[in-house]
Amino acid sequence: GTQYITIPDNSALESDLPIGIMFTFKSDGTEGTLAVYCKKDESTSTNAGIYVELLRNSVADFDQTGPNFDSGDFNTTTQASAVRVHVADGTNDVDATITTATDLFDGSTHTVVINIANTNPDFDSGDFDNDDFYIADSPKTVEVFVDKVSEGTADTSSITGSLTNARDAYFGGRDNGGTIDSSL
Repeated sequence: GTQYITIPDNSALESDLPIGIMFTFKSDGTEGTLAVYCKKDESTSTNAGIYVELLRNSVADFDQTGPNFDSGDFNTTTQASAVRVHVADGTNDVDATITTATDLFDGSTHTVVINIANTNPDFDSGDFDNDDFYIADSPKTVEVFVDKVSEGTADTSSITGSLTNARDAYFGGRDNGGTIDSSL
């Protein structure tokens, strides 16, 4: 498609860690890769920012190697769709593709939640003394939920800097060096 929404760069709306993104999605599977949110120049992998996209079934639904093409060659059980989250701080990047058990492109409405945060509590919940905070050594992850079920996590501890940048944000489009592509 060609539809996307532009959000002009604004320091009050920066995407930095921790961050959560939630959206509903419905597709019949005829699309390919779909950009959901982008506040990152994707033309270079380590450019600071965040990019989220949905990947449709990339598994062949038929036998591509056999000599014939009959009814026994169809695979009707494999439905591999995924959520890709790409975050970078200007030096390091994490490009996580988390395969979903649910087929996101089945024609039903799905709720997708992406949470990028610390996995451990940042404090000792027993007494809350000022020396019980562990902000620096909490491991960071990205976790993807589909319809309230965790689909998986990826380690983001290599992201030690800020994701902020001076680029516009896009819902439904990918910023690829100033060209908006992969739009809904």
